[in-house]
Amino acid sequence: SPLTAFASFDGELVRLAVSDLIYSIEKVSLAEAEQFWAAQRPSVAVEHLPDPDFEATLDVLSIATATAEARGLAVGRFGGKVTGLATLYATLDPSYQTPAFGVPTAHYLRFMQDNSWTLTVAGSQQTLSYADTIAAWLADPTFRSDTAVRRAWLHALAAEMVQRGKVGPALLDDLRARVAAVFGDDAAMVRLRSSSNAEDGLEFNGAGLYRSESGCAVDPDGSSGGASACDPDKGRRPLDRALKLVWASLWDFGAFEEREYYQIDHRDVGMGVLVSTRYEDERANGVAFTGDPIDAEDGRYTINVQLGEVDVVSPPAGTTAELDRVTVTNGEVVAIDRVAPSSLVEPGEVVLDDAQLQELGAVLAGVAGTYPVEPGEHAPEDVLLDLEFKIDAQGKLVIKQIRPFLRGASDPSLPTCL
Repeated sequence: SPLTAFASFDGELVRLAVSDLIYSIEKVSLAEAEQFWAAQRPSVAVEHLPDPDFEATLDVLSIATATAEARGLAVGRFGGKVTGLATLYATLDPSYQTPAFGVPTAHYLRFMQDNSWTLTVAGSQQTLSYADTIAAWLADPTFRSDTAVRRAWLHALAAEMVQRGKVGPALLDDLRARVAAVFGDDAAMVRLRSSSNAEDGLEFNGAGLYRSESGCAVDPDGSSGGASACDPDKGRRPLDRALKLVWASLWDFGAFEEREYYQIDHRDVGMGVLVSTRYEDERANGVAFTGDPIDAEDGRYTINVQLGEVDVVSPPAGTTAELDRVTVTNGEVVAIDRVAPSSLVEPGEVVLDDAQLQELGAVLAGVAGTYPVEPGEHAPEDVLLDLEFKIDAQGKLVIKQIRPFLRGASDPSLPTCL
């Protein structure tokens, strides 16, 4: 039986070769296994390393993105999500923008270097910084070869970062001042979103890997329990905890494994943060592509949208989003094809009406005509734009994220109804 055949290799790495008539099992070293794995997986290099020296938080409209060089510099300083939004907002009609600013990756790097904990490494107790912990684990054969060990150790590190890591008080003071300046009120609840330097790229977009958290600048640091000063209907959301949750999500097991599959060097990755408006009571949210993500022959824009705040990318079990395709000519929607309805509306009803689809289609066409895309070795027609949008409580369309999308690439953000 299979269990009997593998019994003598329990806890070992093996190579299993199977033909029509026979199979063989051979013990291999970690080096041999890693060589084999590397040959089977895509390999993505981090083009723009985290900048350890740039520490200024900036409104996205103040971040230079006019040239490819400037955008590369911004990715190293603020990560992909911040840079994409800054690039988009340089030309997008302000009526479709949301206030936002970026927190540089340098603050994440400092947090990882300045905070330490005690753990067992190579059989002995050691006190290491969080950054040195990652370096030690990446050189540890057990960590590299044992999935259960990686999961447990990474979970422990993320918990340590959130529960006991200390954020520098100067940064928190700066964030409070920036919230008041950008959002007009230091008691405005904001949304802190991940913006690593290894996401929102053509070869690796990192969709859905990292965490977003709400934060309140006037909730006391380290506090828990009680109502938030920004929203009495919510519990306290101190900025320091929200920031640590986003930073720690870089080392979530799923995020690590996804980067590992793409052979991304984890030592080259850092986490910036996009701080933007926290929406409540939104009427709809969705994802739009400037083409068909699967069928290159279909030039219609693809729009997946769902009622209220129900997630389109990772929907609750049993729910499906509305799928629409729109034909755009000379910047205007000339045809609307309603492919699938939302499971959350009554039969015959829609999430976005024709007028809203016409407005969204025109905005997408404008963005497609102005947003700079660098296809590299890929055919330009294989590169689409992937945008996230909301219809807020007042019925206003807001574009809150953009990234290039390589048609045909595996993408966890693609809704299943596509």
